[in-house]
Amino acid sequence: MGLLDDLTDLEHGRNRPGGTTCRVRRILDSMSAEEAAHLRHIIDETDVYATQIAETLVRHGEPVNAPQIQHHRRRIRGGGCACPLPNEGA
Repeated sequence: MGLLDDLTDLEHGRNRPGGTTCRVRRILDSMSAEEAAHLRHIIDETDVYATQIAETLVRHGEPVNAPQIQHHRRRIRGGGCACPLPNEGA
């Protein structure tokens, strides 16, 4: 395998089985369907700062920080956590 193949694998290699569940995913799973849908919308479809999202969740008793929100958000660009993409369902 050449360099080009390895770089392509890095870009498209999202499938990382095992490991721990993302903090944001655990929070989403603990919420009501309506709350979870709105949080997914805020994270995946808006430019609201991760710090603002994290501060709001912390005020409501959810232990999360901005880097964890950012890590979850980055999955859309092929990086970040291994949670399903928005179009793959939750």
